[in-house]
Amino acid sequence: MYRTRPTGQYDPALDEPRRGSPYFAMANTSRPTPAGGSQLPNRQSVLGKSSRTLPRKIQLYLRDRTTIVGNVYLAEGQDLVLYLGSRKSGWINLVGVEASGMYDELNHAVFQTHQVLWASPIDNSVPLVHTLPSAVARKVEAVLEDGRVLRAGLFALTGQRLSDFLHTFGDFIPLVEVRLLPTGDLLGDLAVNRTAIRFLAETGAPPSRPTPTSTPRIR
Repeated sequence: MYRTRPTGQYDPALDEPRRGSPYFAMANTSRPTPAGGSQLPNRQSVLGKSSRTLPRKIQLYLRDRTTIVGNVYLAEGQDLVLYLGSRKSGWINLVGVEASGMYDELNHAVFQTHQVLWASPIDNSVPLVHTLPSAVARKVEAVLEDGRVLRAGLFALTGQRLSDFLHTFGDFIPLVEVRLLPTGDLLGDLAVNRTAIRFLAETGAPPSRPTPTSTPRIR
C-alpha cells in the first residue's frame, strides 16, 4: 500500500529526508558532523520559511531504457536525491507524464523506485543534492548491472571510504558530470539507483568544479 499526497500539499511522511547523514543539510535541528566542528544548516534554512510544494520537472530513465518526463511536488530547496531516497512507499508520483514509446501524455502516474535506473532534475530550481563545504570531489566509475559504465564525479569528505559514502544515502546516490561508456555520451548530473550498480571504483583525479550542479540531458 502506498500513500499519495493531495496536490500541492507537503506531507512529512512522504517528503522528510532520511536521518543520520552528515551530507544532507535537511535535518530538523543543527548538529555536528561525525568529524566534529562544522554544523549542518537546519532544515528550515534549506527549504526556507515555507514548506509549500510546487510541481518540478524531472526525468527518469528506467531499467528497461524507457525515458519518463514528469513533475513531482517538491518544497523550495528540496533536493532530488533526498526525495527519491525517502519514498517509503516505494513509488514515485508524477503528474503531466510523458513516456517514450509507451503512452500519450498522462495526467498522473506512479512508478516503482526500484525500476528507475537514474533520475535527473530538468527544472533548474531543483538541486541534485546538498553537500557540505568540506566535501571534496573524487573521480569514479560505476559499473552497472547491464555492463555499461558511468564515469563521473562524487563529493565526499576527505578520507571517507566509498562504502561509508554510499551508506549515508537512501536508494539513490548523486553522481556529477556523468559520461556513459563506451559511447562517451554526456548525461549530466544524476541520482543513480545504487541497487543497479555492480561495483563502484575510484579512478583518479577529481572533476575540476568545486560543487555539483544540475545539467540534465534529455535522451
